[in-house]
Amino acid sequence: MKYQESVLRKLSLAGAIVLILWVCWYNLGGLTIRLWDESRMAINALEMYESRHYWVTTFEHQPDLWNTKPPLMIWLQVLSLHIFGVHDWALRIPAALAATVTFTAIFHFCYRRLKNFWLGIFSVVILATSVGYIREHITRTGDFDPLLILWLVLASLNFFIFLEHNRTRSLYATFIFFGLAVCTKGIAGVMFAPGVLLYTIYRRQLKRVLINPHTYMGLLLFLAIALPYYFIREHYNPGYLMAVRANELGGRFLKAIEGHNHPWYWYLNLVATELYVEWWPVFVLGLVFLWIERRSDALMNKGISYVAILAISYFTIVSAAQTKLVWYVSPVFPFAAIVVAYAICFIGRKVYVERAKIWWIAQPVLPVLILFVVGNNIYNELYLADRHNNLSDINYYIRDKFMAEKDKRNMFVLVPGYQPHVWWYTRVAAKQGQKIVHDSSVKIKVGDRVLVSKGEYMDTVTSRYEVDTLYRTNFIGVFDIKCKKQL
Repeated sequence: MKYQESVLRKLSLAGAIVLILWVCWYNLGGLTIRLWDESRMAINALEMYESRHYWVTTFEHQPDLWNTKPPLMIWLQVLSLHIFGVHDWALRIPAALAATVTFTAIFHFCYRRLKNFWLGIFSVVILATSVGYIREHITRTGDFDPLLILWLVLASLNFFIFLEHNRTRSLYATFIFFGLAVCTKGIAGVMFAPGVLLYTIYRRQLKRVLINPHTYMGLLLFLAIALPYYFIREHYNPGYLMAVRANELGGRFLKAIEGHNHPWYWYLNLVATELYVEWWPVFVLGLVFLWIERRSDALMNKGISYVAILAISYFTIVSAAQTKLVWYVSPVFPFAAIVVAYAICFIGRKVYVERAKIWWIAQPVLPVLILFVVGNNIYNELYLADRHNNLSDINYYIRDKFMAEKDKRNMFVLVPGYQPHVWWYTRVAAKQGQKIVHDSSVKIKVGDRVLVSKGEYMDTVTSRYEVDTLYRTNFIGVFDIKCKKQL
């Protein structure tokens, strides 16, 4: 029996590793650069890569006071561009690395600290199938969030180790990782602190933490990591601190910015219908099982209580904020995955160990459910994630047709509004000697090649000019201008 269990564990671990690598690294450059917010970060990174001015992020070669986040993620992207060259996938390598380490940290915590191998395996599987975590803007694209989530996970788990094992170095690690989280996404880097405080009070450990001199040394270390960039940036870019105050310190929490105002229950609806459809009922079940075993003093129950408090408290905070965006809730999912895994382990123990008859129906259902969710969610997010539209079709044509074929003819891109994802490709094309002009005010003349999006621009081109159609989808058209139509 021990041999069979050993083989099963090794096979499960190998499967989990394959799943992690598949989710984080498969076809990393397949999607074109996304509009929100990857494309702006891509421009920030490209301009920093070209200028080698590392303290002030720029957009269109001007200090960027819209994206006021500290540039730790952008620095890593610039490093990746220097190592691997200017490619879509190179921008995403830091995000993929951060997600890979996050999975590893979750497994290590469950297996080594909570002493439950299967809790670790199921936590990885649940997180790898959580749409709210593996979707674009998180694991699969070059945004701030995957690195932020990594630091928040490492900081939070280290604090639990300190509290339950009295390891001073874990307390210092907590402050270091929270400092790095602030260096990644500003005030969002400390939004798990209320949950950490709540658990400390719940465990009646607040006095021990407050009288510990290492707490204050760690706090000084946190400030030494988190704050210097803000003052250095203000030195080189006066007005930066005012922009941070307007954009982050109360701005997004107290009022809706850029029209992203939703009711308090918006995230609940999103989780139930899109981001965590299969797993939220199991999360609730995990809370019920935790209540049933509330008198247990086992370390695993303390760990599950901790991550549940973190998940619920953070979810409450972002739900109370006035500005709501889909990816703001993403840091919840690594912690929620552990609660869901706990519920599965609880049922598994009842079915396969205790042989409780009341749980007999779960014996065939449990593995089928898990396999279905794994296959369905990963297929949808990795293979069907890019719903084509005006924005993505433009990028695919530029990257996979115009640039791939090294077309040397000038091309004009006529797309209205804010389009940094297109600007990224025009700049990358220029690096290989191709010219793309992205200017909606340009006057078209005979002989030009134009790429236009569906709507006003396409109607204008096709109604005023005789054209040769080179490429056309439901969303875009590429035309050679032959002559003006006789009206």
